[in-house]
Amino acid sequence: MKILLFDPWTVGHHINYAEHLARYFLEQGDEVHLATTKPTGEPYGSALAAMRSRLPELNIHVTEMTGKPGSRSPLGYHRTMLKTISRGLALAESSGADVFHHLYLDHSEITLYIATRGRATQASRFATAFKTPSPDRSLSPRGFGHRAHWLGLGRLLASGDLRALFVHSSQIRDEILEGLGRPDLSPRITVVPDPVASPPLMSRQDARKRLGVADAPLMLFFGELRESKGARVLLEALPLLSRDKDWQVLVAGVPTPAGAEAIRRCKLLLDRDDRLLAHLRYIEDEDIDVYFAAADAVILPFLRTHRGTSGILQRAAAATKPVIASDTGDVGMTVRSRELGMLFEPESAASLADAMEDFLADPPALIRSVATSAARYSADSDWRILGSRVRETYLRRASGMQGDDGENVISPPHQSPRRE
Repeated sequence: MKILLFDPWTVGHHINYAEHLARYFLEQGDEVHLATTKPTGEPYGSALAAMRSRLPELNIHVTEMTGKPGSRSPLGYHRTMLKTISRGLALAESSGADVFHHLYLDHSEITLYIATRGRATQASRFATAFKTPSPDRSLSPRGFGHRAHWLGLGRLLASGDLRALFVHSSQIRDEILEGLGRPDLSPRITVVPDPVASPPLMSRQDARKRLGVADAPLMLFFGELRESKGARVLLEALPLLSRDKDWQVLVAGVPTPAGAEAIRRCKLLLDRDDRLLAHLRYIEDEDIDVYFAAADAVILPFLRTHRGTSGILQRAAAATKPVIASDTGDVGMTVRSRELGMLFEPESAASLADAMEDFLADPPALIRSVATSAARYSADSDWRILGSRVRETYLRRASGMQGDDGENVISPPHQSPRRE
């Protein structure tokens, strides 16, 4: 097969997700293309270059994204995304791709529908959604935007413009079906694992030496210091922790101006300056495992609005490290059902502090209790399983074979010449 993976972003979980799929498809002998946009900063450019070196057979197509969608009006955002998605679809056509897979549908459901409406293509279209559109369907401008996303998603699925939508839990699938009021669309939604990579090869002791971290219970917050990730909740919880216990929290990731200032203020409220360690920079791919190997627990203080999965949760599981997570959305459900750590009330600094205190009462006990379940979860979510199930769905839905609902869901696509 000739497969075009499309994702306008190269930050965080995006580039790793694309690499997992591309690696698996290449191992099966497929011709794989990745279409993305020019990274917004040099750190992300280096991540893309590193992926090129790891997967030299992968054809990477990088284009400019006009403007900065995150800082523009909703209309400006969708106008920019429409141009970006249209370029990806055009590339799929010009390259003779059999499959076009939009890897990050979230926030672009209506835009993808507009881009594909009435557009004939030889490529079968697929998409991945990491979360459901917001349930807010109020009469506010934001509510109308969320309504549009639901409308676009429903039209894409009902019309067959998407041969299949991939999601990472049955909960997300059920929320989509309920939100659309279309249980009959269930066969068009395929649940696949959120990929877990191989465990870190470095020992805890060696990782701590490399990071210069003391041998004390260490809790890790990893990723950009955005409001949605709950960094503010974490920083409000730290001054509430006991001063008679030995502990450290390491915050590692790209800061926002507000996040960096909040860390500075938090340090002033702590009894020791070394309680809160801040590595405020982009963490290169080759260094990420060092942080998870060094940690004793990983903190996921997501806000209530977080409905999707988490790449950080997957990395913690790969390292068999317990998480202290907000009981919200798919993350809360996964941590509870798979016994991956402790949960606390979302957006409550006091509840987070209580959970951290429970961990600090006996860190080895929680680490031992989670090790087996985290290893089992990692095995069930191995990136090869993701690749296998996605590729099987491509072949089933893009070959005119019977769909899960017994219908002949699509006609045969263009077949590219077999690779020798």
